[in-house]
Amino acid sequence: MLNPWFAFHDAEVIIDAMYGDNDLDRNDLDEYIVQFRTDKDALRACVPEAYDLDEDPVVTCTFIYVRNAGVAARGECYISAVCAAVKFDGEEKLSGDYVLVMPENKNYNVLTGRDFYGAAKIVSDVLEPATTVDGVRCQVNGLGGEFFYSAAFGPMEEADDETRKNLEALLNERPLFQYKNIMDPWTGEAEVCYPVCCPAERRIDKLWVGKEATFTAAKDMAKGWLVERQCAIVLNTLPVKEVLGTYHIQGNLRFLGDEFRKLQ
Repeated sequence: MLNPWFAFHDAEVIIDAMYGDNDLDRNDLDEYIVQFRTDKDALRACVPEAYDLDEDPVVTCTFIYVRNAGVAARGECYISAVCAAVKFDGEEKLSGDYVLVMPENKNYNVLTGRDFYGAAKIVSDVLEPATTVDGVRCQVNGLGGEFFYSAAFGPMEEADDETRKNLEALLNERPLFQYKNIMDPWTGEAEVCYPVCCPAERRIDKLWVGKEATFTAAKDMAKGWLVERQCAIVLNTLPVKEVLGTYHIQGNLRFLGDEFRKLQ
């Protein structure tokens, strides 16, 4: 199980002071997504036992560039995530995406998201998307400037309204899953340990779709922080067997903070 983050016991005080009663808003965004099929056994090793893998072992890598965020994100915010398609079979029966790692460029968002909701967030340098000969390249570097991981996107074509609406509905049906794990700093044993559901609401104004992309993770981050090196090692265990699709989204993403909950 990938668990390279830690938590503080006073996170509820911090997040209440920052967010109050506001939902977690992120507006006016550009988002680039690549989905690929990987090795099922390798993906199973990355996901907590509380979740079951989908029949198809799919990884989603997304890069979100927020130009004008709401209260929670405090302006411009760049965030990425690598997720596994999973199911939760408890009192609730849900399908969604478990976050393996979520680099972000705002440390206060990382602190509260990780420590209050169990998000696998780390502070990283999420670079601006770069135009290439074939399309767009999105990249995350570690805090020391070392390459962490990237996706290079090939050509995409603007989708019709039906495709746009279908993808919007599909994404709104799939919450993000986290796993809250607060360890005793002296013993290393888990004091809090449970799965978390984090629903979001999307609006897709424009959509472009394609089929060509590559995903690459650093094989050696010798100068990186331990958490970065651990994440890079894990990402390298997930081979890209087949690219299933690429997407460029312009629209809105709003995390529904009032609906975040512990899963039973």
